[in-house]
Amino acid sequence: PLSTTEEALKHLNSGSPDAYRLLQVKDGDRLIASAFIVSIRKDIAYYYLPADHEAYQDYSPMVLLIHEAYTRLQQEGYRLFDLG
Repeated sequence: PLSTTEEALKHLNSGSPDAYRLLQVKDGDRLIASAFIVSIRKDIAYYYLPADHEAYQDYSPMVLLIHEAYTRLQQEGYRLFDLG
C-alpha cells in the first residue's frame, strides 16, 4: 500500500512539477513496480515511494526499476542517486 495520500502527492508536486517523475515496470498492461524519482538538484536525485506488486516479488521488479533509473540519471549528468 502507498504510504501517502493522493492529496499529499499533489501538494508536493505543485511547487516543482518538473522535479518529480514516475518510473514504472509493467508486465503487459499490469503495473508491477513503480517509484518517483525526485530531482533535488541538477546533480542529485532521490528515490521516493517505491511500490511493487506482491505477486511479482520473486522476480524483483524493483531491481530492474532502480537499474533503469540509475542508468538514465547517469546519462543526464546526475552524480548521486539517493536510495534513502
